Amino acid sequence: MKKIKAIFKGTNGSCGYELDKEYNLYIESNTSGIIIRRNREGWGICIYSNIEKFLENWDNIRVL
Repeated sequence: MKKIKAIFKGTNGSCGYELDKEYNLYIESNTSGIIIRRNREGWGICIYSNIEKFLENWDNIRVL
């Protein structure tokens, strides 16, 4: 699991995220796809089927 910072560019309110707002996130991949969450306990979880779908919804991604 890696910690990143990114700006949400998806649909406002999707998975509880606000459009154009920057978030600190935890990201990992598994057989379900790309999983992001706001903390290690799983709050704000969102699952993307692949890296392309993740990149469509997030911008200015930086590893912390």
